[in-house]
Amino acid sequence: MTFPSEPPLPPHAQPPTTPPPLPPPPTSSDPQASIIRWGLGDVFIGLALWIVGGIVASIILIATGDGSDSSLTELSLGALTISMVCGWPGFLGWPVVATYWKGQRSLRLDFGLDFRPIDLAWGLVGGFVALVLSTLGGIVWVLISSDPSPSNTEFLPTKPSVLTAFVIFFLVAICTPVVEELFFRGLFFRALGRRWNLATGVIISSLVF
Repeated sequence: MTFPSEPPLPPHAQPPTTPPPLPPPPTSSDPQASIIRWGLGDVFIGLALWIVGGIVASIILIATGDGSDSSLTELSLGALTISMVCGWPGFLGWPVVATYWKGQRSLRLDFGLDFRPIDLAWGLVGGFVALVLSTLGGIVWVLISSDPSPSNTEFLPTKPSVLTAFVIFFLVAICTPVVEELFFRGLFFRALGRRWNLATGVIISSLVF
């Protein structure tokens, strides 16, 4: 005995079929790409702040009388400090803002700012080599041109106090190199590398520096 089979359902009554699963969204090969948002725009902001800082420092020096002498000799300690730190809002301040606002909130992770004991040794060696080369260059200049070697230290006090000498050493030998490296080798170089490639970053940042 056979039973009649059920008639087929009309097309509009067919049970819905399960659609195939969607492919996962593409992920970036760089896990930090979605975190880091700083770039060349922040470099231009830093340079603009550096220029503005220089203008403000010049106005302050002229207003206080420290910059009225065109020979720039015997600047006061305050004037020396202002002239040296005027660019820090751009070279130091903006990288800090960029890493906390657009990055990983770490100068080490974003810009490679790190310190190891060996770095101090290399810094001392590099400073000594630079001093030797500068001295040799001055001797060669005198032998070739018979003129005094050029110098950019005319504005420094001839007989500084202990405090003035310490402040100058601290600002020139310690703070300024760190600040400039943070901006040029940190933000500037890495922004260029992210935009193009590391070779381009090395060339352009070195030329600008």
